Amino acid sequence: IPHLPYRQNWMTNLLVVLVSLGPVEPSHIGPSYKQRMARLADPSAAAVLGRHVLLTVFLDPEQFEPREGEVVLLMGVKNHLFEGGSVRKYVSDRLSGGGSWWVQGRGLRGVGWCAKEIERLEGWWASQGEGGG
Repeated sequence: IPHLPYRQNWMTNLLVVLVSLGPVEPSHIGPSYKQRMARLADPSAAAVLGRHVLLTVFLDPEQFEPREGEVVLLMGVKNHLFEGGSVRKYVSDRLSGGGSWWVQGRGLRGVGWCAKEIERLEGWWASQGEGGG
């Protein structure tokens, strides 16, 4: 994340392990004025940042409910400088057509191009010890 072409607001897709998911809470950013925070992990973030990456969800935070410890594909998140590198999903970045901006579990298994990467991430996460990193 700190090495993307632009220092901030670069839209990207991430295939990561969801480490933890916080509750929906008040936010100073509208139009919903709600947010949900999560922590993400992958080998590159662990090596470069030495920690889990913060994700802040402003787009329908109540509907963002992936399972902790599983691989998830996040589409159209934007990078930020906070904590040396973090990502956010804004209401204004809703996918055209209204589809989900995140995919996990069986839905992700149907995305053929990332099947091997999913296996690699699952293996890496399992190797991080009890409950992953």
